[in-house]
Amino acid sequence: MDELRLTGDGSHTLYSPEYGQTYHSRFGAIEESRHVFVQGVRLEELLKRNETVTLLEIGFGTGLNFWLSARPFLTGNRRLNYRAVEARLLPGETFSRLNHARLLGLEEPFGAFLRWRAGIGPADNREYHFRYDTISLGLFHGEARRADYGEETFHAIYLDAFSPDCNPEPWAEDYLKRLYRSLKPGGLLATYSSRRSVREALTACGFCVEKRPGSRGKREILSAYKP
Repeated sequence: MDELRLTGDGSHTLYSPEYGQTYHSRFGAIEESRHVFVQGVRLEELLKRNETVTLLEIGFGTGLNFWLSARPFLTGNRRLNYRAVEARLLPGETFSRLNHARLLGLEEPFGAFLRWRAGIGPADNREYHFRYDTISLGLFHGEARRADYGEETFHAIYLDAFSPDCNPEPWAEDYLKRLYRSLKPGGLLATYSSRRSVREALTACGFCVEKRPGSRGKREILSAYKP
């Protein structure tokens, strides 16, 4: 079972014995997710420019990126269409132990999410749909390579899978090409990884890749732009 851990900004993360990694930075789970992903794809600008914003996340994990992204959409009339891929969907009990919803003031939609989660069984390579107010989540529960991402579907992508050392498939060039095709022109892909092999694979797919300063404890991260 994944172990609950408190991070430096007071928010929880999990440690996965299977992968030997935590889901977030020990310096701050919320701080890292906001900096790497929400700010990395310039979500605030997307929200201002579009009635409906479409986001894809590879590696749903604790759901923190989803809730951070959803929060600004729950206070206005803009809509968020969020899709995610996760092969190891956490049990509802594990989700409920995390303090993200309380810290973000999202207890009510999180309660609805937990009730929805209770109806999902083992991974079966199917997409399940959750809706609350102006946000919708399409969660593909299975292998990332089995999901259909479409062509020029998303405004932005969060690449948040476990690291290439223990989970190489989501970082392989042939898979990243599928992500490139699914992104609208002008879209951004954000990831916490800055390793050379990832930069080279993204560049080979056609992305314009740039390094960004990392959150606390990490020197650099990446944003990749689709021309």
